[in-house]
Amino acid sequence: MRDLTIGQGETIRDKVIVEEEGAVSVTFVATDGNVNVIEEVFTFDGLEADVTIMDTIIPPDSYDYYYKIIWDDDSVDYLPDFSNCEGECVLPQLNICEVPGVS
Repeated sequence: MRDLTIGQGETIRDKVIVEEEGAVSVTFVATDGNVNVIEEVFTFDGLEADVTIMDTIIPPDSYDYYYKIIWDDDSVDYLPDFSNCEGECVLPQLNICEVPGVS
């Protein structure tokens, strides 16, 4: 997974693609380590889910982010895959940059 960088108030656009049928929804979660600053759910259309988040008026900073995928059998997967971590996982970053006039 890659880091995402946007200006404060700009739209996050990403796509989640799975390799097999049965994915129902995906939740985009951005966190400061204590509080989820963004948590939005998107549905899959076949093997893909388009992620578009327009409400990004959050303080400029770097936030960890990940995806939580819910399958039709109620199982859960995470991207990045936490099960491959040894010790502490390094999550991709959502970097929100300050934009003059936006607060």
